[in-house]
Amino acid sequence: MMIKVLTKSIPAIFAIAIAACGSLPERSDREVLDDNPVADRVVFSAIQFIGVPYKFGGTSLNGVDCSGLVYLAYQNAGMHVPRTSKEQYSKSQKVRTNSLRPGDLLFFKLQSRNVSHVGIFLGDGRFIHAPRTGKNVSYAHINNPFWSKRLVSAGRFY
Repeated sequence: MMIKVLTKSIPAIFAIAIAACGSLPERSDREVLDDNPVADRVVFSAIQFIGVPYKFGGTSLNGVDCSGLVYLAYQNAGMHVPRTSKEQYSKSQKVRTNSLRPGDLLFFKLQSRNVSHVGIFLGDGRFIHAPRTGKNVSYAHINNPFWSKRLVSAGRFY
């Protein structure tokens, strides 16, 4: 699956998508989007998966897991990243959480001592992820106590 979008239309399309979504507060497209067209395409691609069911090992609109969502969002933006959250964590350029930009990856430790979950940062503390079996791809906030105490690191591929 490849999403083809003209780069110059991404801010306008993204602003429309955000305005239509009750889960995100209203804000200008420049507050959310980065000045990097690759990052913009990653974010826009990830949003297309909202509502897709979680499926362990999944990499399609029929179901994705957290690292599959990252893999596809970057692939649709024209970049290759590793497939698993562990590889994405080890291969990404580390970023301080106070320097996050849209399209950056957030890495979490859930039930083990190793990174086991990844999400894509959108801006304003929000990220998109594929949570777990029985749930759909959705938005979350890094200030949520559940996520904030499990956040390990952030990384960047662009």
